[in-house]
Amino acid sequence: ELGGVQRRKIGYLEEFLFSRLEQKKRISTLSGGERARLLLARLVTEGANVLVLDEPTNDLDLPTLQVLDEALTAFEGCVLMVTHDRYFLDRVATGILHFEGGGRVVFYEGNYQVFQRLHARRAQVRREEEHAARPATPPKPRAAREQQGLSYRERRELEEVEGEIATVEERQAEVEALLSDASNLPGGRERLHQLTAEHAELEARLSQLLERWEVLESKR
Repeated sequence: ELGGVQRRKIGYLEEFLFSRLEQKKRISTLSGGERARLLLARLVTEGANVLVLDEPTNDLDLPTLQVLDEALTAFEGCVLMVTHDRYFLDRVATGILHFEGGGRVVFYEGNYQVFQRLHARRAQVRREEEHAARPATPPKPRAAREQQGLSYRERRELEEVEGEIATVEERQAEVEALLSDASNLPGGRERLHQLTAEHAELEARLSQLLERWEVLESKR
């Protein structure tokens, strides 16, 4: 019985990609992915309204990942999950608990992409508030103001930064396009992890470049 509805075992197991013939196998002969699907099928039948999952996507093949995605999406209770799989968070998460240091945890409603936008916006607001709280600096003498601007080295650096920003953004768009259709991704799970890690590195590098660009541009 699932959610108050009587189900046939054969049909239920077929939803977890076990054919009628495979359902007669001994558990000792199942592969790692098949065992993971079987454990998930048993877990859902236990009738719990809260699941706590630690890195549930580790070492799963793509068919099992799809089953896990569908099972968690259909689960009517609450799922508390710890995972480094950002793509999977984008698929199933409805909220993110983010540890921000100093014992402070902030809840962001939405998936991982929404969290990234909201977190960046909060950081920008904090920077603006800190900037507004700083005491106003007295105007510099005219001679000092005339000396401001970019040196030759800084102008060259600005050009290089702008070029690298364009390159990083272009590669980031390519990676996001691949991740958006991960079900057809050559290389399977390993390639998915590589692209996810690369996307995080690109995001961090782009943030550094934009911060440096703002410094140089404001000085110019």
